[in-house]
Amino acid sequence: MKHKKQHWIPESYLKAWCDSDAPKNHEPYVWMISKDGSASKNKAPQNIFCESEMYTIHGSGGERDLTLEHGLSGLEGFFARLRREKLSNRIDLVPDEKSQLLLFVAAMKARTVVQRDHMQNQWGKALEMMDSLAEQMTKEGGERFIATQPSLSGSEESLSHEQVRSLAEKPMQNSLFPMMISQVELLAQMHISIIGTNTSSSFITSDSPCVWVNPEIHKLPPFFRHVGLGQSKTEVTLPISPEQIILISWNDQNDGYMELNNDQAVEEYNRRTGCLCDKYCISNSNIRKGSWFDSGIEPEDSWEKTQAKQCKS
Repeated sequence: MKHKKQHWIPESYLKAWCDSDAPKNHEPYVWMISKDGSASKNKAPQNIFCESEMYTIHGSGGERDLTLEHGLSGLEGFFARLRREKLSNRIDLVPDEKSQLLLFVAAMKARTVVQRDHMQNQWGKALEMMDSLAEQMTKEGGERFIATQPSLSGSEESLSHEQVRSLAEKPMQNSLFPMMISQVELLAQMHISIIGTNTSSSFITSDSPCVWVNPEIHKLPPFFRHVGLGQSKTEVTLPISPEQIILISWNDQNDGYMELNNDQAVEEYNRRTGCLCDKYCISNSNIRKGSWFDSGIEPEDSWEKTQAKQCKS
């Protein structure tokens, strides 16, 4: 069956991390490093980070709609060409190329297993609530429930019970492209830079490579520690290759191509990638650094420590 195996991290994207020191005539491979840094193994990009029918839409008659899979495939092809022809050569992008690049960045955030499972969990909770309400309404109203099925009301329209069930069961098929578009609308207002490395260190990537970080989120109470693109301090990173990484932020100094001249700066970006991966980081060599998985210590200006100081005073 064609297109049954579908990658959530594109094979073409991962090829940039293939080990250049692999034996001759050996199938090209990358190094998969466990999230705790304790183990590594080499695998061909085509054999990792994929699931059967992850984006396929199945019709009522069993027919397979591959619109999502083909759309993502086209975006992957665009990025591979852009990386090869322009990004690696530090050539400025025209507006349409920048828009497509931002769409690829959004896809790399929205299409992963981590995001799929998160959406499934969120919609699953809503479905449980609606199932419980439906059961209660059925007991209390009998057949009158048929005409008054529960719904979730939003700012613009409500979702029926069956629509929520569909979102919980197939979040990718129902939400992927709308989620990507909503992200791009904000990303397009931010500043983008392509950061290269002039050091001996290389950028790593992962099974969840598009990272959102707010360096000051620790100052907020735990309930509000959800990083969003609208927050003024939020930074979005996506490794492009071992030599480059994308940085998107609200800082107007971050535009165009930049170069890092010290290993520590490169490893700080790798720490973000490593700490926020799901299960595996990807490297172009069998080198594991503990700093990639070091979440650091609680800052002195964290909300918890600030509250503790106020209580003591």
